[in-house]
Amino acid sequence: AERYGDLLARSDSIRQAHDYLRELIRTHPDRSAAYISLAMLFARNDEIDSLLSITDTAMVKFPDQSYFPIVRANVLSNRGKNDEAARYLQQVLAIEPDNLQAKLLLANTWEALKQYQLSDSLYSNIITQNPEEAIVLNNYAYSLALRGERLDEAMQMVEKALTIEPENASYLDTKGWLLYLNGKYRDAKTYIEKALSLNPDNVEVLEHMGDVMMKLNQPEEAQKYYRQALEIDSENESLQKKLSR
Repeated sequence: AERYGDLLARSDSIRQAHDYLRELIRTHPDRSAAYISLAMLFARNDEIDSLLSITDTAMVKFPDQSYFPIVRANVLSNRGKNDEAARYLQQVLAIEPDNLQAKLLLANTWEALKQYQLSDSLYSNIITQNPEEAIVLNNYAYSLALRGERLDEAMQMVEKALTIEPENASYLDTKGWLLYLNGKYRDAKTYIEKALSLNPDNVEVLEHMGDVMMKLNQPEEAQKYYRQALEIDSENESLQKKLSR
């Protein structure tokens, strides 16, 4: 039955899908899959308040189901409410200590809160248990890069991530940025250019490319990348400052 609701959603019959899944929940209130399908529909259509409402209800009805607190934590984190997000993720891990998605989100959340001792410890724990998990290797490497710490170790991690996923734009950008931090600007340009070829509208990668071009004494090229990034993220203060120099 839930699959029918999913099919309606995929066929853009959004209102029908809403109505069908709500009726399914009314007639079968103990089917967690119906709540998950409705939550996914809300997420797909950026109906965030409705998403929060359905996860509220579902967390009470299905306290052992990890999907709902993870979704809620993700929304809260995106809204900058990282303390609340961390609490929900810790609840998930109390039930499912090996839930990789919750661990990774919690590491990201602690990082956003600048609780680096906690985030570093969790990243290390995840890598010990999942040494081939490329996204974790990259995220930890980039976290260290942003702080300018243990750059050799960070490079080893992102290089391993790239052996697993060599065409991943985020990982290429991380390696490029680490090369930049080590003063290897031409090498950095090579990797960041490739990242942009795969993901040309990423604001952070565009800004990195601008920074590299500044170091290569090509300020006009740098300004071009900064302007392109600012067109996508017009409120970005870092880009505004760089363009006003």
